[in-house]
Amino acid sequence: MAFSYRNEPQELDARRHAAEDVANDIVCYLSAKCRRRDVSKALGDEITGLKLVLDPGRGELPTDGHKAVMAFWRMRSGENGMPEDGALDVNDLGAARDYCKLIDISPDNDEFFYREVGRRLSDGGDMADSNIFDFKERSAANTFETACYLTSRQLGRTLLSEYDAIPGAKASRSHRLILPVGNGEITQLLVCDLPLGA
Repeated sequence: MAFSYRNEPQELDARRHAAEDVANDIVCYLSAKCRRRDVSKALGDEITGLKLVLDPGRGELPTDGHKAVMAFWRMRSGENGMPEDGALDVNDLGAARDYCKLIDISPDNDEFFYREVGRRLSDGGDMADSNIFDFKERSAANTFETACYLTSRQLGRTLLSEYDAIPGAKASRSHRLILPVGNGEITQLLVCDLPLGA
């Protein structure tokens, strides 16, 4: 079943610009230049308990599922420190596949599209080939999620984001591990979105 909504190009542009602004705040926060930057403020204080970790170590990963996805990614990494195009087959992820997304990045126009979306993340719809900014409703959580994708792509590094789940969510805390893929230029992102306390 495909999604029954598609947003107008102007709305997609507005969502992208909002995510780019937050991504700039995240990059600034992660650098030594402006450690005091409050990314939560950029999201209207709707995201609480925010934690961002660049290049997390195994001990910083919150679940065995995140550790398994990181090991999967590292085993396929080449000389450039990440897997090359075509090196990932999400079918090899086992049970963690249900909580993973593979995002393609078009080098021509810098657009991001879902290639694969685990069944636990798709809300019953077919998200394949959907633009990452074409979500049903604009929210701080969606803006933050897409901003983290932009940040990982811009920096070419892994990123772990954690925050308190939004009201009504099945989990108590959201943990998203973003892993870049490419040959010098980032062309894909492998995202593990395992909740905690579900």
